[in-house]
Amino acid sequence: GHETIDVSLLDVCQWLNWKTLAVTSDSAPCPTRLGSSDEWQVVQCADGHVAVVFLDKDWPVLCRMIGAPGLAERFGTRAARRQNVGLVYECFRCWFGERSRAEIYREAQALGIPLGPVWNIDELAADPQYLARGFLQSLTHPDLGAVVMPRLPVLWDGHGFVARPAP
Repeated sequence: GHETIDVSLLDVCQWLNWKTLAVTSDSAPCPTRLGSSDEWQVVQCADGHVAVVFLDKDWPVLCRMIGAPGLAERFGTRAARRQNVGLVYECFRCWFGERSRAEIYREAQALGIPLGPVWNIDELAADPQYLARGFLQSLTHPDLGAVVMPRLPVLWDGHGFVARPAP
């Protein structure tokens, strides 16, 4: 049979940004990006950029991947990595800078490390998975002409929303 599930788009938006809501409701300052002092950063590679994201369990594996197993022990705790983030990323930049996004992604995936390439708009518009899932839509904008945009990930009575230019 056919089952209908009703999901509030507002609830989804709130869940996606729950950390900000939780922190601000506690009268604390709104969280911000930490940039070059953050544990997770975007690093330049030979043909673009890669987002470096890892969990504590991934740290030793990531260090082996980049050929610097000594880093794993030297900065084995999150506190040590945060205090020495500049030095850590200096080591990362050397290794990442010599490889393409595809090479880095393949190696990280093989080791179970959740980092990945940063794509530009043209690359996203040609991504086979996005195309197969109907994630993108082609529109004609009155000022810009033909544009490709993401489609909202919800259906209303079985149909997707068509984006339109602002009035």
